[in-house]
Amino acid sequence: MGKTEMKDMVVLLPGIMGSVLQKDGKDIWNISTEAIWRGTCEVVSRRSLFEELTLQEDDPEKYYLDDGIRATGLIQDARLLPGFFKVDGYSYIRTQIIKDFNITPGKVDEDKRANFFEFPYDWRRDNRVAARLLKKLIDQKLSRWQEIHPGAKVILIAHSMGGIVARYYLEHLGGAEHCKALITLGTPYRGSVKILNYLANGFRKRPLPELTEVVRSFTSAYQLLPMYPMVNVDGNWQRVAEADGIPGVVKERAEQGREFLLSLKGTGAYQTKPIVGVGQSTFQSATFANGKLEVSKDALPTNPNSQQALSPSYATGDDTVPLLSAIPLELSDQLQDVPLIECHGSLQCNPQVWTLVRTALMRLQDTISDFQNPKSIQSLSQPAGIRLDIDDLYLPDEPVQLRAEIVNVESETLNSTGNFGGLNAIITPVRLSEEQEEVETELKQEGDSLYVLTLDPTVLAPGLYRLTVETAKSHAQAPTSVRDLFQVMG
Repeated sequence: MGKTEMKDMVVLLPGIMGSVLQKDGKDIWNISTEAIWRGTCEVVSRRSLFEELTLQEDDPEKYYLDDGIRATGLIQDARLLPGFFKVDGYSYIRTQIIKDFNITPGKVDEDKRANFFEFPYDWRRDNRVAARLLKKLIDQKLSRWQEIHPGAKVILIAHSMGGIVARYYLEHLGGAEHCKALITLGTPYRGSVKILNYLANGFRKRPLPELTEVVRSFTSAYQLLPMYPMVNVDGNWQRVAEADGIPGVVKERAEQGREFLLSLKGTGAYQTKPIVGVGQSTFQSATFANGKLEVSKDALPTNPNSQQALSPSYATGDDTVPLLSAIPLELSDQLQDVPLIECHGSLQCNPQVWTLVRTALMRLQDTISDFQNPKSIQSLSQPAGIRLDIDDLYLPDEPVQLRAEIVNVESETLNSTGNFGGLNAIITPVRLSEEQEEVETELKQEGDSLYVLTLDPTVLAPGLYRLTVETAKSHAQAPTSVRDLFQVMG
């Protein structure tokens, strides 16, 4: 199949942690994750990395702060902050865009006519700052491209928090006039309970507890807090900003974050295609009592208006963003999500996700009559998939344990196929070394569709690993593989 001509301009926006941050020309966020967690790297032993990433002040009117930190590019491979966020890089989706479309890549700081740009931004800061820089980029680059394609508009492809940045640009900075479509991958339109858990409780494995205070300094973290009542206090559901005394949370900042998210409701002036990760265990709510916040993956908050319980079908997500949050505000009553079983940090490198994105981009180059927010795909029914349960970080001498479950497959199909031969795990070092090797092994069946794997601490050398779990046998009804990241400390 030949390449499709791309007449519009495409901008790829990463999520939180997805941009390289530099100071004085040196990376402060792109350092190998192995180096960070070994504790042998000089930058970590000085704690200077944490000091530099900590946001001392954040004036939303300033493009750049006096700390000298600048976003210079997108993260290309895997990065992880345990318990907070992880991302498996953006090289895959970039490569696919260039491979499948006749498109001209450009750079933000180049004076070159082009129609594909990667947009890095300082993900610690107020998302309004990134949105204004996005406007500046599009205002400069789109007019140049329109010299040869007068009818061209911009198509925004945004992973995670990148969708929040895009929404502010579209709804508050005049971007809707220039935009043909916004495609979001796991964007937390209504916030993430996981972020609240991190602010309140930090990361409970404590090799580097300083990280909690670093994250608490980020303006962006407060703009990702859940905007709806999901904290149970004495039997009543409250918003984060309404609950007094949640540790690590400043109420005023929480209210400002909620107001920010509320302002992002779409006007319908451009097409919106949300691609939603489901099938993974995801924090849904929290209980606050006796000064402690406890999060739950099972208890769903009630509807704040009707006080009716949400359908159990909402008790899912991509391990970071609940299904409830991944649906844009203006689509609340239409349930026009595109569900795929995948983990949050890997949505942008999932082949099924790319198939949906590619199809949308192709249609947008011909006609948008069949791309209606997307009305041709309406379902809360979930496809067959594999649910993973694995820690972000394993300490020295701690066994690597994971659980995986085949979900959304009829028992008759499981019986007739022998659970598709069971589940296999492929554990691949993100960066190969003499000590690190790929491990491929079978998971042990523990229930009808539940499997477990326990690896002795000596099997995996310290480092960052990419996990793929897949069925042993191919079958038309078998779930596709699912990916995640984890770190082994040394």
